[in-house]
Amino acid sequence: MCEEAGELAQAVLSATGAPGSAYKKLSLEDVREEAADAAIVALSVLAQTCNDEAMFRSELERLLAAKCSKWQSVLSGVA
Repeated sequence: MCEEAGELAQAVLSATGAPGSAYKKLSLEDVREEAADAAIVALSVLAQTCNDEAMFRSELERLLAAKCSKWQSVLSGVA
């Protein structure tokens, strides 16, 4: 999990031209690929904490709704 998060962070830093990271010459395509890898690993971790597929789907839906609502509040300045 940490490895994928680190690779995603490196791709973001390089693609955005952060000092000391631009030499890697990573693109937004690289960022998208690393984000997909990190999402797959995160979903795998979530699945491993669930008893079955139904619980996984239920928890995924519940958590995404709650987290998206929280972010929506933050982005709209309501938080």
